[in-house]
Amino acid sequence: MNGLARLPRLPRLARPLAFALAAALASTASAGSDGIRPPNATAPSKPAAPRWTDAAAKHGGSGIRLRYEVPAALQAGVPAELQLQFSGIGAADARVELRAPQGASLTDTSGNAVGSVALPAGRTTTLRLRLTPALDGLQTLDVFTSQAQRLSAQSVPLKVGSGKPDLKTMGKPQTMPDGEKVISLPAQTR
Repeated sequence: MNGLARLPRLPRLARPLAFALAAALASTASAGSDGIRPPNATAPSKPAAPRWTDAAAKHGGSGIRLRYEVPAALQAGVPAELQLQFSGIGAADARVELRAPQGASLTDTSGNAVGSVALPAGRTTTLRLRLTPALDGLQTLDVFTSQAQRLSAQSVPLKVGSGKPDLKTMGKPQTMPDGEKVISLPAQTR
């Protein structure tokens, strides 16, 4: 008689506990011959899988799906690797154009400048890129995909440094008679 045949005699609240215990014992039995891992044994390490993020896409766009993997924190002047993955490519004329933030350098992993890249039809394409941001703040890598005369524009957010914009004032702060603080700036002329 197996152990499951005896379960109906257990109190009603003990049944879920018995099932959970049986499942736990079955899973540890596969871990080693006696179900116990020696204290000096380490779990097999797996390489960290990329954390892909799906970029927002509009209805009626190019139909090319963009996923990206970007480091959580970038530093100005320090190169960082990021990946862009494109799928849903059905037309032979599919292309992607990349525009880096102002002052940033965008190259492939060999150091060649990246601008416009042809995407092969019927295959998922992953671009491994090296980005060197110039300024701190929240910036975007602009990605334009096109195929079959349809275009999509998407942005990949890049948090550089603290992610906050570095706001520098050009004027001198003044306090108005009502207590409001104001910075007067000169008007720009063309």
